[in-house]
Amino acid sequence: MQAGCSSCGSLHHNGGFPYFEVLLKTSRLSGTALNSQLVACRAYADLP
Repeated sequence: MQAGCSSCGSLHHNGGFPYFEVLLKTSRLSGTALNSQLVACRAYADLP
């Protein structure tokens, strides 16, 4: 998931994280750890 967040951050020209939204897909089977996957990311470059 960290790689997905980094690619979202690269959408901003200075390399920092702009305001953004992410869509996460989560799943969990009984007795297992929570699994999450970054599905989509939208950055808002024009916000302060």
